[in-house]
Amino acid sequence: MHVRLEWKLLERGRLEKTPQRDVDECIAQKGFAVTFIVHASRGEDSATTVRLSVAVAIAKARALVDEGWQVFITGPDGIRYGPPDFDRLLSRMGA
Repeated sequence: MHVRLEWKLLERGRLEKTPQRDVDECIAQKGFAVTFIVHASRGEDSATTVRLSVAVAIAKARALVDEGWQVFITGPDGIRYGPPDFDRLLSRMGA
């Protein structure tokens, strides 16, 4: 749904000059959930979980890393964040 809203804003000419924070705020006001997807793999096993809070997603991802999983988080912006980037993700998306 996040992508569809971006396209609607782009079509209306509002996205070009709209900071990401404003887009995220618009999504939150419209009742859309902002999600963080935690992807993990270890050997032939894989797991995917969805979290609504960046802090909870990072806590889950760090726990999986501690257990030996390869982990990354896909943020609502579509960018993948690996373990070295978790602090940056937290500061960018707010806690």
